[in-house]
Amino acid sequence: MINQQPSHHDELSNSDPQLLTEETGQRILQRLDDLYSRIDYIEEAIQRGNLGPQGTAQQTRPAVDGSAQPPQERSQRCKKPKIEDEDGNQVAEIRVEHIDEALRDHFRVDPDNIVSTRTDLTKHLRGVVRVYIEEQLEHRHKLPPASTPWKHIPKPLVFRAIEKFEEQAERVLRIRLGDCEGSWIARYCLHTGWNNFIAPERKKE
Repeated sequence: MINQQPSHHDELSNSDPQLLTEETGQRILQRLDDLYSRIDYIEEAIQRGNLGPQGTAQQTRPAVDGSAQPPQERSQRCKKPKIEDEDGNQVAEIRVEHIDEALRDHFRVDPDNIVSTRTDLTKHLRGVVRVYIEEQLEHRHKLPPASTPWKHIPKPLVFRAIEKFEEQAERVLRIRLGDCEGSWIARYCLHTGWNNFIAPERKKE
């Protein structure tokens, strides 16, 4: 008589249903959502021809006349502004003027469209990603969004939010913010936007 080994399906059927907690289920769903987002992004990049031969995305910049330019080499980075105080010490204060310069000089945005493009970045797109951060803080991390400072947001959530912001900029505005050194434009937009969001709550303290 042959001893039949229990199949993987039988093991799952006999497993304790309590082992799959609500928290575990949320983590699985979040992982799936992240994977689907990455797959959609890669498929779109392939369709637009923005995916290099080694699977690395390349920059396609619109020219001033609206026509597409050849993809940028990945070595051409949008450098983070080096700002110095009166004593020559480097400080990290980024202003909207630096974003305008990057849009004009690196991403070749038409000068007439720079203000509207920056507005899309600093208001509309960051508003969408801010909602994502709120939901993740409240439902996954059990933190009150309105009173959680930027520095206390879990790093994995910050990284994912930056990634989402850059994906949306690529998808909606055709601007590859991933070219920015240290994702400085995305970080600036999300950080300042979050500070504005929690400002009313901090005034109550």
